[in-house]
Amino acid sequence: MTCAIREAPNSRNGVTPYMLVYGQVPLVPLTVLKESWTGERDVSMHITKSVGNYLFDLRDKLDAVADLATSHADRTQQNYAYRYNLRARDKHFKERDLVVF
Repeated sequence: MTCAIREAPNSRNGVTPYMLVYGQVPLVPLTVLKESWTGERDVSMHITKSVGNYLFDLRDKLDAVADLATSHADRTQQNYAYRYNLRARDKHFKERDLVVF
């Protein structure tokens, strides 16, 4: 997501945020793959893996990060529930009790 934000030109000045900071066009993985597939750039000297192997490795890394983020979110949610339930009390109501919604 941040790559897309850094790579998209600003509507006001027409320049990417990356270009404003570093003074050059960003070189992100999807750009390299696109240029290697279209033949715009010869990346055979710079890339030691084939495109297929790179994509498989990238998918594995993204899956691992997604699992890590999910487990972290689960732990955080359990912690929030635990802290909320410390002050929560069991409530019982009978017919004709006045309650506030």
